[in-house]
Amino acid sequence: MKNKILLCITLIFLIGCHEKPNTSTESKPTKQETPQQAHTKAEPIEIAAHPEPDHLVNNPTPLPQGYSVDTTYLKKPLLIDFDGDGKRDAFQVLKNPNKKGMKYLFEFRISDSDKVYYYQNNEEGDDLDIFATFKVAPKTNIYVDEEYRFGENGDILANEQIDPKHYLKFKGDGVSVNVLEETCAASAFFLTDDKIKRIYLC
Repeated sequence: MKNKILLCITLIFLIGCHEKPNTSTESKPTKQETPQQAHTKAEPIEIAAHPEPDHLVNNPTPLPQGYSVDTTYLKKPLLIDFDGDGKRDAFQVLKNPNKKGMKYLFEFRISDSDKVYYYQNNEEGDDLDIFATFKVAPKTNIYVDEEYRFGENGDILANEQIDPKHYLKFKGDGVSVNVLEETCAASAFFLTDDKIKRIYLC
């Protein structure tokens, strides 16, 4: 009996020695990179450059012969709707240094056309270079011709003192100009009846 028990123990021991330990390890799933993660650096986007137009507001009319743009006071064109069509037109100052007499012009260049209007001062000794400030003159303001602006004694009349029938109406905005100091030398220029009209503001 004792021998049978020993034999059984020996067999169990031998069977246990022949079993191989489980050495396999559970492999973890590999994380795959998404296409967005694969590109670590963003590629630069090239934007095609659009060349600057060689003329203002889609108007190819060349400058008058001998004239160039004068930027002494008006550094860049003033964009204003002169003809009331909702499109921005351009105002700038021109100079012809070789011309005798009046050397300056005010240019009113209409967009999407070849129309250009000019204003030259008719008063001897006062060229347009006396003006140094340029602003938009809204068409909604009240404007009156010089003959109705002054009273019998030469005093300046307020708008309320002038009969509304003498108020001027314009389709588009204009340009208000003045000398460096705020004085009574201010004028406004409007496009009306296919020409430039000057209004003395005071």
